Amino acid sequence: TLVRNNINVRVGDHFRYKGDPHKTRNAVVKNNILSDATIASYPTAQLWVAQHACQDAVIKALDHNAYHKTDRGPNLLVRWKIDENDCGKPEKLRTLSELNTAFNGETNDLTFTGSDPFFVSRSSGNFRLKEGSVAIQAGEALPSEVKAALGWNMNGSVDLGAYQSGYATSTLATPAPPVNARESVSNKVLAWAENFNAGDRYNGALETDNKFKHGIFGVQNGVLAARGVGEVAYTSDVIQLEGQTVDFSVVLHSQGSLESNDYVRVCYRLDDGKEQLAEELVGNISEKRVITQENIKGNTLQIVVRFKNSDVSEYYFLDDILVETTEAKTRLGSTVR
Repeated sequence: TLVRNNINVRVGDHFRYKGDPHKTRNAVVKNNILSDATIASYPTAQLWVAQHACQDAVIKALDHNAYHKTDRGPNLLVRWKIDENDCGKPEKLRTLSELNTAFNGETNDLTFTGSDPFFVSRSSGNFRLKEGSVAIQAGEALPSEVKAALGWNMNGSVDLGAYQSGYATSTLATPAPPVNARESVSNKVLAWAENFNAGDRYNGALETDNKFKHGIFGVQNGVLAARGVGEVAYTSDVIQLEGQTVDFSVVLHSQGSLESNDYVRVCYRLDDGKEQLAEELVGNISEKRVITQENIKGNTLQIVVRFKNSDVSEYYFLDDILVETTEAKTRLGSTVR
């Protein structure tokens, strides 16, 4: 998602010092939102391509991009500048038709002029995709190697723009459906739950590490997201067990490329005692994992999930937390949202 930069994307084929060629070849430019390039010199363009010779394959694919300008926006969609003058290719591409003709009929781009068709609030700097945005699931499915690098297991169309935009379920974990108190799960009775579907209201507290000021630790699309957070923890409210034997489970997964020093630790406390480790997951959790602790008996229970990651491209997600019992007595003290 690129907005109000001098040139929103520049792909250049340049030379390093000492005359060593630094060749840019076969770039793929797809699934981007480019809006209002602002460079003062004429002609301003959303995308600027610079190459030395006609035959150089600087860009391999250019498609599934959305170009937008307000009334003060750039004159060109693309400026394709080639050092040789006899290539027979247009340098200044103003319209989608010109772009498609020049680039062999790639026809899945979008262009818009005037009011913003994408974001929640451009004026206040909220560049998440708004409900009904034309960019939602308008992008091409990602190549397998890109999905592997991101730790994704989703297929099909993706949102245009920043992959963590957070509006459509294609960009984050798929939220689980709401659960109701006393819902039967197999032969168990649901006694307490947290599914994070109530937005910034949840049954518990978040402990954050203030050293990581650019991280995210909060609820997005029905999951608790921990991105670039250092070491943080979610602690549930005190759950009244009243002497019953219960099982609890949590659903976890990740996004991005996490390393061996990144982890999620699922812990619990019984009767306000010492914190106990149920399970630790290290690095990537590419597919949803359900962590279960069985046959816990006491008067009170608190569930603690600790996260550690340090890069803003790294996400851990916590989804449903369920406390279940097979006993006949099912009245517990906490509210299920």
